[in-house]
Amino acid sequence: RKSRQERSEAVLKRFYGDEKPYYFFPLQLNSDSQIQLYSPYVRIQEAIAGVLASFASGAPKDVRLLIRNHPLDNGLINYGDFIESFSKELGIADRVFYVEDGSTPDMVKGSKGVVLVNSTVGLMALEAGKPVYCLGRSVYSMPGLAQSMPMTRLDFFWRDPGEPDETLYRDFRRVLQA
Repeated sequence: RKSRQERSEAVLKRFYGDEKPYYFFPLQLNSDSQIQLYSPYVRIQEAIAGVLASFASGAPKDVRLLIRNHPLDNGLINYGDFIESFSKELGIADRVFYVEDGSTPDMVKGSKGVVLVNSTVGLMALEAGKPVYCLGRSVYSMPGLAQSMPMTRLDFFWRDPGEPDETLYRDFRRVLQA
């Protein structure tokens, strides 16, 4: 765990040293019900592959992608190698960064938007006024809050993420709290 933390710190130091805009993609655990029940994926690797392929074809060339592993992941599956090799195949390895540790709120705050399967990170992003794209089914995946299929293809989100409606979000948050 300590070596993963040190690697992440080194990657984030380089990453934050560059002023180019980025999108944030937090991973879920493979065993999470958000993957198993509320997404079109069997494994998180399928989601990673889909996001990387879409990023390669749809994202502006000056935009980066920051992928963060789930904080409770035990490290048995090496997502870093998978992300690195697939990114190289797609020709985007210089724009894709993977970390296993770091401040999720800081990653959200600095991003242009957040792409996720379905996570409480989506609520954090909406609270920060960041655009959100849901790859799975989510209670906040609705017009005006977060984008998803079939309303919007991920390829389009990279170029025009759109802002969440602040009034709608405040009303939504009140309903959740009630």
